[in-house]
Amino acid sequence: MVTTPQTSSSTYPFWIGGAAAMWGTVCTHPFDVVKVRLQTNETRASVGAIQTLANTIKSEGPLAIYNGLSGSLFRQATYSTTRFGVYDILKRKVVNENDTIPVWKSLLISMISGCLGGMVGNPGDVLTIRMANDGKLPFELRRNYRHCFDGLYKIIRDEGVLGLFRGVGPNTVRAVFMNSSQLASYDQFKQALLLKLHFRDDIYTHFSSSLLAVIILCHVDLDCILTTCRSHL
Repeated sequence: MVTTPQTSSSTYPFWIGGAAAMWGTVCTHPFDVVKVRLQTNETRASVGAIQTLANTIKSEGPLAIYNGLSGSLFRQATYSTTRFGVYDILKRKVVNENDTIPVWKSLLISMISGCLGGMVGNPGDVLTIRMANDGKLPFELRRNYRHCFDGLYKIIRDEGVLGLFRGVGPNTVRAVFMNSSQLASYDQFKQALLLKLHFRDDIYTHFSSSLLAVIILCHVDLDCILTTCRSHL
């Protein structure tokens, strides 16, 4: 099995993937806040996502669903930019003379890019989870980071530089599995749509490939995300 990269007359800077991920975060961050609070809930009360969202707005105000947005943007600026950039660079290095890439190479370079992205983006993960979870803690236990740079300063001051890499092990493992299931499967699905079903290389094909890749991604991500989330607190 091989994947065939699609040539294009347009080239894009390496950071554009990170910029797109940051814009996506602006739209989806409220769901991340709900996710973090559900995953760090240590009570036995069974509360769903909608109820958690409603409780957050009721007790802390509507802006609470954007707690930690700066940390999340910082995470995407580091993590996503690194993984997309490294994957694109390595993909160009391993392409064969006939413009094909064996699947095992696609998996390998996606794992490498995920590993590097996970390490680079770990401080942003720590910030995002702490800031999103802060509002539900007792007042005396809150860290009260004003923004991501304030959070970075306080973590280094109170915990040392290594505090930024708390939970880097499970976070990096998660990033490796997530990227290998996401990026490689995206390429595979895209090629199947283009070559087998004769789709055009347009936005509909990109959307369909992404949607199919998410199905595989969810199975991998759900097994790793809970441990990663709690290790950053």
